[in-house]
Amino acid sequence: ISLLCSTFANVLNQPQELIPRLVKGALLHDIGKSKIDNKILLKPGKLTNEEWEIIKTHPILGVELLKETNINDEIITQMVKYHHEKFDGNGYPERLKNNEIPFAAQIIAICDVFDALTSQRAYKTAVGSFPAFKIMLNEMDGSFNKELLTKFINIFKE
Repeated sequence: ISLLCSTFANVLNQPQELIPRLVKGALLHDIGKSKIDNKILLKPGKLTNEEWEIIKTHPILGVELLKETNINDEIITQMVKYHHEKFDGNGYPERLKNNEIPFAAQIIAICDVFDALTSQRAYKTAVGSFPAFKIMLNEMDGSFNKELLTKFINIFKE
């Protein structure tokens, strides 16, 4: 995910001094999951509503861990806290929408979902890049900044 974020930021012509911060944010974006029981995280089947609500606490838990370790970088904190916000306002933890979602969080959201779709997990099989793009464009319509998603997909055409 860090490599995807770095590559994506370069394609988007982001300032070079931002890249290491995006990489660090990508490395730490799911740090809050370290506070969640592995029985839930690695559960092979569908999560219960209660388990899903516990999973949804990981961005806030992550921000708490950043504070405990004196990581105060605003970009990194935004990536950890908001990487599950959706462009249509149906995400968590704050149900932000559109450009209320910080730019760095929009970048990590796309990279994180792409990685999740294309990686084997205990609860699902991996899909290829192009099926992942199709899912992100069609089945997840409203989740991402469409302009950014299109630019992300175009990285793989070159």
